[in-house]
Amino acid sequence: MESLKEISNKIIKCSHSDKLEILISVRAFLFDNPEICGLIFDDYSKYDDVLGKSKTKSNKTIKFQNEKNLKKIAIKHQDIFLLPRNKKNTLINLVDSLIDEYNCIIVFDKIRADPFSRDDLFSFISENKSYFSQQNYDLYHKRSKEQKNIIEYAKIEKQLYETCFTISRKNKIRFYWINIWGLSETYLNPGVVENLLL
Repeated sequence: MESLKEISNKIIKCSHSDKLEILISVRAFLFDNPEICGLIFDDYSKYDDVLGKSKTKSNKTIKFQNEKNLKKIAIKHQDIFLLPRNKKNTLINLVDSLIDEYNCIIVFDKIRADPFSRDDLFSFISENKSYFSQQNYDLYHKRSKEQKNIIEYAKIEKQLYETCFTISRKNKIRFYWINIWGLSETYLNPGVVENLLL
């Protein structure tokens, strides 16, 4: 197992042309969710095109890409997983400071893999509505609305300690959510969701 210092040095010294993507992948693993997709919005690309690229990726594809990016800098995802929380927080601060050096906006689509997360992507789309097509706005608005409905329907209260029953309910809801909003087909053909039997 690699130490915090060794992992930090590998992150700092990586000099690949896709360093920003590597940092996004490291950040996803630090939050214990390798299926998180980071969308890079800059002045050179259309915002709808960035969303279009993320729509074509499934959660499995995103996870595979994140693992591949970690291998580029010779870090095993098990080493990150086994780090204690305080060391992960130190690495998160390091990665965030390195990401801040780039002249772009990075939005993490956490809700795609976990309905109990904050919907940062829809918040960003709502704040910058003029840069996105109405079709994309409607699609992500629908996803956000369904996420709120499923959380409200589940009625899972936040507690200091969760029972096995609560954990299993949350996992069932996550799997249900991933099987709908974790698939690229849902984004490419929004009418698929209405045809599902629940």
